[in-house]
Amino acid sequence: MTANVRPLAFGYLRLSATDPPDVTDQLIAALHAHAYREGLALADIYLDLLDPPVDHPDRSGFCTLMDTLRRYDTCTVLIPTPGHLSRQPDNYAARRTIIEAEAGARLLVIHPAAMSTEQADQ
Repeated sequence: MTANVRPLAFGYLRLSATDPPDVTDQLIAALHAHAYREGLALADIYLDLLDPPVDHPDRSGFCTLMDTLRRYDTCTVLIPTPGHLSRQPDNYAARRTIIEAEAGARLLVIHPAAMSTEQADQ
């Protein structure tokens, strides 16, 4: 008997402190649904705030995600839109490179076309 083992995935969200809880719940549900459709086992979701409080390290969720990714040979990172990594294209590309090249993970963006919309919102 062989076990049906699904590849490991982690989610990452950057949220605004003003986002209502239902927005966060919807994003988390979208990550879970996408992982399921892709045949992935979503192990955890890491969160950061867009504007963290002064006493909270900026991007601590992303740093913890990277530490986690480095412990596995292969895994996937799921984000809803490119803006969850960064709203700036250069910063997005740099973070994507960190995930893919340094940690050896695959990045899946649920709604990749949203980058141009997010840039217009700035």
